[in-house]
Amino acid sequence: MNKLKGFSALFITAILYGIGGIFIRVLNQEITVFQQMYIRHFWGFVFAIVVFLFFVRGKINFKKISFVPLIAYSILFPSVVFFFTLSIIYTKIADATFGFYIASIIFSLFIGHFLFNEKITKLKIAGLLLAIIGLIIFTFPLSKGILNFGFLCAIICGILDPITNSLRKHLSPRVDKRILIAMPLLGGVFMAGIPVVFSHQSLFPHMSFLAELVALFSGFQFLLFTYLTLVGFQNFDLNLGTIVISLELFFAPFFATIFLHEYLTVSEIIGGVIIGLAIVIPHVQPLRKSKKFRELFSPLSLWE
Repeated sequence: MNKLKGFSALFITAILYGIGGIFIRVLNQEITVFQQMYIRHFWGFVFAIVVFLFFVRGKINFKKISFVPLIAYSILFPSVVFFFTLSIIYTKIADATFGFYIASIIFSLFIGHFLFNEKITKLKIAGLLLAIIGLIIFTFPLSKGILNFGFLCAIICGILDPITNSLRKHLSPRVDKRILIAMPLLGGVFMAGIPVVFSHQSLFPHMSFLAELVALFSGFQFLLFTYLTLVGFQNFDLNLGTIVISLELFFAPFFATIFLHEYLTVSEIIGGVIIGLAIVIPHVQPLRKSKKFRELFSPLSLWE
């Protein structure tokens, strides 16, 4: 296990997640929601095929594929992208990110318990309570209009994401990783392409040079997300890796402040910190079992 490699992969993933909202805003200035969804998934699928053809060897085994869960996964992945895209467009990037994690924390707890028989520990309950408290503070006062359409889309996205992750967990040992990467990208091409065609919009609209670059990199982003998370969790502790990825909570508002001048209010900062703690606490072992925690975060252990 290469801890430095795993940590680096997950840390880069958190940064890419954090800057994704900026790309959505750039593309939204020139094309519609479905057009940008189509283009991003299209280029992601093209990059995946190129990588598989030239850099990955070996035949794909189609005999043991669970088609129903795979199709569901291929639909849910672009659905998460769709609702998160709407959320970024209709509300502040920080609000969209925090809303996503609030719903994800709460809903993943129940999915893990009922579908995978994961125990609901005291730390998980504490994390759930902190998430609720953080939500109350983050949205205070309600009169400021934070509970808008964009925030609602973030909540829906946060509900769908744990279901998507559950399907990925179910399919991972049963389906070739190349199929798990390519199928949801192909699913996004069809799901976004159909409404684009029926609304008589162009599948490849004219865009500025900057938007073209953003669309290309956004597609490559989708490929990177999947690859880096696979590499990361193969070389790093699962629970602590989850904490590393959740650094998106801080990268997204940071990039939004730098590039879009979207500043956080005091209540959003306090609520965001509490939501961050809600993510960390359930994944940190009690002090009496914290030897592994110290080893993983020891500067020397990362470089072993």
